[in-house]
Amino acid sequence: MAKKRNWGAKRNSRALKIVIALSLVVLASLFISFTESDILGILKNGGLTVVSFFQKGVSSVAAGARNQINAISELRELQRAHEEALARLNDYTGVERYVSELKRENELLREQLNFPGNLDTRHVSCEIISNDPENFFASFVINKGSKDGISRNMAVTAYQDGMYGLVGKVINVGLSSSLVMPLFDSTSFISARLQGSRYEGLIEGTGGLGDYVLMKYVTKSARSEISLGDMVITSGMKSIFPKGLNIGRVSEIFSDDYATSLRIELKPVIDFSKLEYVFVITGQEND
Repeated sequence: MAKKRNWGAKRNSRALKIVIALSLVVLASLFISFTESDILGILKNGGLTVVSFFQKGVSSVAAGARNQINAISELRELQRAHEEALARLNDYTGVERYVSELKRENELLREQLNFPGNLDTRHVSCEIISNDPENFFASFVINKGSKDGISRNMAVTAYQDGMYGLVGKVINVGLSSSLVMPLFDSTSFISARLQGSRYEGLIEGTGGLGDYVLMKYVTKSARSEISLGDMVITSGMKSIFPKGLNIGRVSEIFSDDYATSLRIELKPVIDFSKLEYVFVITGQEND
């Protein structure tokens, strides 16, 4: 039995050697069938494949980075262009506002130059340079003074929307500016008459309680001859105000039982909230 086992082992060993020898022969044949250049080509192609893979990856990353940088650069350029456009737009808007303001001022000045005021009076054109924006019934400052021939108690008028009317009077005068008290002031009193019926009365300011003034001491017998919308003008009687200046139109009429005269509310012909330019009457043309 021992001899049989030994013989089997030897046979297996011999078969293994034969398999190894045949494998070496096959490998040798394969190497022989390839030339040196073929082997190098295979290695080279394999290496190029690996390198190409990594190169494509790196190129892709680099391209992405370049695109991001270009996008950021373009975004910054667009932002800069947008800011420049906004700045130009603001400049153009400012210029447009300035031009519009100049056109409006030109229209107002042209209106003042062409106003059909009382040709029997001399007057100085003035611009309002200071007032109370929250109370346009309060006193205001004009840009002319004593050097321009203005003195205290001179009548102040305005031309607005085709209507020439009374504004107030000068109460203080400086060298190059003056203070004007409007007819709304509670201490303002003006002799006046109804233009149509010719009834007379006294205009009193309301102190800014409303956008109206009061005409008092009009006889009750005049009630049937007075209508809403009637014009009231200066009478010129014992007054610093020239005769015939428009003051306002009748807006309300009150006839109290206990009173001996009418009380009439007047809406001034001049809108004080839009007042920019005025005329100070310095005298009569024939003086």
